[in-house]
Amino acid sequence: MYDLELHNYIYKFILAREETRDFTLRHVHPGASQDSESTLKDRHPSRQYLGLAQTNQLLRTEFLSLYMKAWRPAIDIAELAEYLDVFPMPDSALTHSIHTVLDVLRRMKTAETVKAPGIDILPFLRADWNSFPFVVIDQVACTRATHLVLHWLLNESSRNRAVFDELCKSGISAVYLHRRSDVVSIDPVDAVVTLRMCAAMNATASKEKLRRIFDGFIKCTGILLSYRVAVECDCGGYKMVARRRRSAVIRDMNVAAGYVDTPEYTCP
Repeated sequence: MYDLELHNYIYKFILAREETRDFTLRHVHPGASQDSESTLKDRHPSRQYLGLAQTNQLLRTEFLSLYMKAWRPAIDIAELAEYLDVFPMPDSALTHSIHTVLDVLRRMKTAETVKAPGIDILPFLRADWNSFPFVVIDQVACTRATHLVLHWLLNESSRNRAVFDELCKSGISAVYLHRRSDVVSIDPVDAVVTLRMCAAMNATASKEKLRRIFDGFIKCTGILLSYRVAVECDCGGYKMVARRRRSAVIRDMNVAAGYVDTPEYTCP
């Protein structure tokens, strides 16, 4: 006989013995060997109660969501798509948006694979990741540069949420991520982040305002402190370019051919 009160008592007893913490959850590819001789408790001694969720569908439905509040899985950003296939979020549109970004990055093996300027990651960055029942990590040894750049931007935009949201309100309408490999350059970059401004900014913004937003994005995300990345923006007849350890420049595209780039400030 089903006893809801008894079930809830057991669940509360288990959760009272658990600490809120994270654990890394990895995607096991089809055909990969697994140790079937040891029990779940033997393989994960610190998660001794997780096996209760594998008893039957009823206990899994009742208990797993409660247990995951105490244990937040840490998901490699390169495997986040597979995780969302199994555990989709309630907001199907957001799940689809995240999936789209990750699918494009996975196909972005070369700069020619995906048409420039790449994929718009701004909806990805503006999502409230702190409220999700998982955390996103990166495994540097096995993750592509574009995934690492995306993870860096995700962390920094979340950490500086108020500043980042204000920059978006000021005029940033899209943030594109694309792969680039300047193999002939003495200072090559692996990825390009392209900012797009709203129509009002393109029509009326001054050079000084554009620079403040462009500079604010670089400082807020610290993107030039991380990987070999170039940040670019075309807006209102100006083209802004910034790369690590170089002077950022603003080009006036309204000037006749033969214009000279003007150094504006030195990047970290």
